[in-house]
Amino acid sequence: MGRWGDGGMGGWGDGEKIPNSIPLAFSTPVVRCRLSKLEFIGIFKTHIKVFVDNDLGNEYWQRRGWVRRDDIDRSSDPNV
Repeated sequence: MGRWGDGGMGGWGDGEKIPNSIPLAFSTPVVRCRLSKLEFIGIFKTHIKVFVDNDLGNEYWQRRGWVRRDDIDRSSDPNV
């Protein structure tokens, strides 16, 4: 239960951003805490959003083993 494909997938909302002002030494425990809370409620797969030109953010997640996916497209309403 809670595995990808059966509804047990979640993500952080826009209100859950880690501010750029937090040093990386502090952001890693914050990330671990958030992920463990998701797992506690049965969500074992999640996604993050990082802008393509955010080199520091993309490097941060890559160093932690997260993989950029090319099989998902996202569309946004330009009027919102």
